Amino acid sequence: MNFKRLFVALMAACLAFTACEQDEDLGIARILSNPAELSFAEGDGSDVIHLTASRDWMVSSYPDWVALSKVKGKAAVAPQDITVSVNANPGFNRTGSIVFTIGLAEKQTVTIAQAGAQGEVKMGSGTVGDPFTVPGVIKYVTDLGADVTSSNEVFIKGKISKIASSGTYTDGGTYGNATFYISEDGSETGPQFYCYRILYLGNRKFKSGDTDIKVGDDAIICGKVVNYKGNTPETSQNSAFLYSLNGKNEGGEPDPGPTPGTAKGSGTLADPYNPAGAAAFAQSLGSDVQSPEPVYIKGKISKVGTSYAASGTYGNATFNIVDVADGTGDFYVFQTYYLGNRQWKTGDTDVKEGDEVIVCGPVINYKGNTPETVGKGASYVYSLNGVTDGGNPGTDPTPSTPRGTGTLEDPYNAAAANAFASSLESGAKSDSVYVAGRISSIKYTFSAQYGTATFNISDDGSTSGSQFTCYSVYYLGNHPWVEGDTQIAVGDDVIIRGKLTNYQGNTPETSSKEAYIFSLTSNGTGPGPGPDPGTGDSVVIDFTAQGYANASDFSSLTVNGVTVTGSMGSNTKNGPKYYNTGTAVRFYSGNTFTVSAGKEIKGIVLEYGSGDGTNDITATPGTFSSPNWSGSAASVTFSVGGTTGHRRVAKISVSF
Repeated sequence: MNFKRLFVALMAACLAFTACEQDEDLGIARILSNPAELSFAEGDGSDVIHLTASRDWMVSSYPDWVALSKVKGKAAVAPQDITVSVNANPGFNRTGSIVFTIGLAEKQTVTIAQAGAQGEVKMGSGTVGDPFTVPGVIKYVTDLGADVTSSNEVFIKGKISKIASSGTYTDGGTYGNATFYISEDGSETGPQFYCYRILYLGNRKFKSGDTDIKVGDDAIICGKVVNYKGNTPETSQNSAFLYSLNGKNEGGEPDPGPTPGTAKGSGTLADPYNPAGAAAFAQSLGSDVQSPEPVYIKGKISKVGTSYAASGTYGNATFNIVDVADGTGDFYVFQTYYLGNRQWKTGDTDVKEGDEVIVCGPVINYKGNTPETVGKGASYVYSLNGVTDGGNPGTDPTPSTPRGTGTLEDPYNAAAANAFASSLESGAKSDSVYVAGRISSIKYTFSAQYGTATFNISDDGSTSGSQFTCYSVYYLGNHPWVEGDTQIAVGDDVIIRGKLTNYQGNTPETSSKEAYIFSLTSNGTGPGPGPDPGTGDSVVIDFTAQGYANASDFSSLTVNGVTVTGSMGSNTKNGPKYYNTGTAVRFYSGNTFTVSAGKEIKGIVLEYGSGDGTNDITATPGTFSSPNWSGSAASVTFSVGGTTGHRRVAKISVSF
C-alpha cells in the first residue's frame, strides 16, 4: 500500500504558506523532534513523534510506506504529537527519513527503519551465477559517477514492472529491441532500474514469432550500465540484451547458469576446497548455519565486488572465485580480511580479477541460497598469488581443536566457544558459561564512559587459528571499568563469564553487556580472579525478556531479590509503559523508577532501547553519569527530567 497522499507543491508555494498563513512567531526558527529516530518490527506498527516548532511547519518528504497523522502545523510552545504508522513489511528491511521544515530556514530529519520478512537486501555481485539485484545494480551504477559506463558487462535480475511507451519488442519494429523497467517484486512502488533498448534472447534482434515481454515477467539482463546524466541508472544504449526470460534463455532451454564444477578438497590447508567444494560444504550446513571451524578455499578471482581500497576503513574485500584449473564453480567471498588476518591498509597490494587466492574462514549458506564466507572480517586471504603474510610462502597453524565444557573448572577455549555460540538460533542467548583464552587483538579498550571493552581471544594470543570475540564485556566483578582499574593488553590471559549469542546468525560472540572478565592475568602479574559469581555479585533486570504486551503499564519487577518500581512522579498524564518499538519500558518526563535490594548496591548500569530520547536523568543518592551509577545504598531513585519526551530503558544491571 502506498501511503503518500500529498504533494509535491512548489517551494515558492511552501514559502508563501509560511509567510502568509502564519499566526504565531515564537522567535528564532527552531524545530526539534523527540525521538530523532524510529524503528519498527516487520508487522503493522505505529509510534509518536513529539515535534516542537517555533514557527509554522510542514513535512517536505517522507517514505511512501509511511503514513503520518498530520503533515503541517502551526507554531506552538507545547510539543505536537505526530503519529507515524507502517504496514507489515513482507519484503526486505527498509529505511527512510521524515523531513520537517520551516520554509528554507530550518529542518529536522527523523530517520525511520522497519525490519522485513526477507531480512537485509541482497545486492548480488553482477555475475551470471550471482546477478545484481535491482538495489544492487542501482548502487553499483551510482558509484560509477555521472555518465561513466561500466567497463564490463554485468548481469541484473528482476521482474518487469513497467513497459515504456512503445517499448515492447513488437513495438520496436525493425529495431528489434525493447525498453522497460524492472524491480524486485514487479511493482512500481520500490526502486526500479531502467532497461533501455534491450536486444532479445541470444543478443539478437526480436523477430516475428518470438515471445514478447509483459509486466510480471522474470528477466535477467546482460550488458554495460551507466548513470545517465548522473540521475538515471540504466543500461547503456544498444549494449545490453535479454539473457533470460522467465527462467529460459536462447533456444528455450532452462538457464544453466555457471558451470557448477566438481566438488574437490577437504577444507584443510594441505587440501583446500575448490569453489564447488566450498559451496557444497556450506549448503550441507543448512540455511544460515555457520561452520563451527574455519576452512580453506582455493580459487581464482572472477569478479571483484568491493576491493580493499574501495571498502575504506573497513579494510575488507568482497569477490567471487572460480576453479583455478577450469574456471568452473562460483563461490562468494564476503567481507574478507587481508593477509595475516588483518585489515588492509594503504600500500598493501589490492585484489583484482585473475588473482589466485587461498581464503581461510568459516562459511555459511546465507538465507539458504547463497553459499559464502561469513562476513565482517570473519575470514581472511591466507595466500594471494602464492604469497602469504610477510611476503613469503608459509604454513598456517591448524585451526584450534574445540576444548572444554563451559564450566569454571573446564572453560571453553575459543574454538569451542565459537562452536557452541554458532549452534544457537540467530539472536538467541545462552545461559552463563566460562571461556578462557589469551587476548590476541583489541577493538576497544575499557573506557570510563562506557565501562566495557571489546577484544578477541585465542588459545595462544596469536591472530591465526580460532578467534572468539568478547563483545562489550564488563570488568572484574561484573562492574563497569573506572579510572584506576587495570587496563587490558594483547597477551593478557582472561577467563570470561557470561552469556554467548549467535549475532544475526553469523557472528558468535558474547552477548553485549551480559558478560564480564572473571579473571585477568596481565602477562602473569595481573589482578587474577574476580569475585566468585556464585556469591550473587550482580543481577540483570531485563525488561525485554518478560513477555510484556505492547503498550502495557509497568509498575514493578523483581529479579533475584532486586526490585525496580515505576511511578508517574510529577507527570499527570503518562505513567511508565512497555512498548515493542524500542523494546523497552518508557519512563516519561516526570516519571521515576526506584532500584532497591535487601543489601548494599555498589553499581547500576542502565541499557537504553533503540530510539531512546534525550531527557536528562538524575539519581539520588549516589553519583550518576549516564548510563552508570555508583555509590552505596540499598535503594536508588532515578528521575526523568523535562516537560515532554521519554527515556527507553531496556535493561538494568545491578552490582553489589
